[in-house]
Amino acid sequence: MLLWLTIALIFTLCFWRIQRDLTIAKHGLGISLALCGTTICALLLAGEGAFRILYWIRRDINPLATIQYFEDPELGWNGHQYELRGSPTAPKLLVLGDSFTEGMGLPRESLYFSKLQETLSLNVAAYAGQGFGTLQELLMLRRWHKDLQPDIVLLQLCSNDFINNSWALEHRSALQAAPWIRPYLENGKVVLRYPRSLPQLRMWLIGQSRMFHFVFRRLDVLNIVLTQHGYLSALENELKTQGATSADFGQAKELTKELIMQIKKEAAPAKLVAFVVDNEEPAQSAFTTILGEIGVPYDASIGAKLKRAEHTGALLRLDDGVHLNPQGHRLLAELLVPLLRQK
Repeated sequence: MLLWLTIALIFTLCFWRIQRDLTIAKHGLGISLALCGTTICALLLAGEGAFRILYWIRRDINPLATIQYFEDPELGWNGHQYELRGSPTAPKLLVLGDSFTEGMGLPRESLYFSKLQETLSLNVAAYAGQGFGTLQELLMLRRWHKDLQPDIVLLQLCSNDFINNSWALEHRSALQAAPWIRPYLENGKVVLRYPRSLPQLRMWLIGQSRMFHFVFRRLDVLNIVLTQHGYLSALENELKTQGATSADFGQAKELTKELIMQIKKEAAPAKLVAFVVDNEEPAQSAFTTILGEIGVPYDASIGAKLKRAEHTGALLRLDDGVHLNPQGHRLLAELLVPLLRQK
């Protein structure tokens, strides 16, 4: 609110200057500057007011609250929590994941863990968030594990986890960079950082203003579109060509391994199982190595089987071409049943 109180004060001073100069019949540079300042301040205040009303209507965010008040101070931003209860004696499954598990706005009953609950007669709890990395999933486990005491923890992985787990990679990525501050594991400690240029200024402006929040998000989308069409270079293409030879990717791989090891340790006595929802390289090979070394049961073929079904004509994706639609979630659940039945 400090930003807008300052703008309101400038507006008041400029308006007072105009009124004073007109009263004493002074015309010139002073009144021109005052008129210009008044107009700019009025437009900023009107725009901010309009966006605060828009966010209130569409996202139920208090117009007087700042961004920090509705973001998660530990995870960076909020995910979605789901609970599906079955028989009190049924095994408990805790699912952790990113936007593939969160569902991108699909109804809960369409998501793959709901299908697993129906097929395997489980008690299911899921926590997932768009853009979440492995550290955020570990932090979610710490919140939930004691109360839920699950029998199985299912960890949904994705190729972009390596980027999301490493600030060195994420701040160079137009396609994966987080929309807000994210926790990173650095030298054994969790630190909150923002993977964008001019992070402090941008965080402050976004925290104070719905209008700047909207503008920066749209600029991020524009950046993604330009990257996808080849007008800007993409870190992801660089990683595909360099693969495991990239020093930053090697560090991200070690970070990811450390985080999954910690998830396995803190999930105990529950059994940790995992799957990778896509099969992009070099991430697929890296996950195979990590999970094999740690001893986490997982199915390496999930992503390939989803793509094979698409090649035969199945429509499994939402309009974004990435995330699964209800049919995709149904097939994913079918592919996961054998992995979970083993446990």
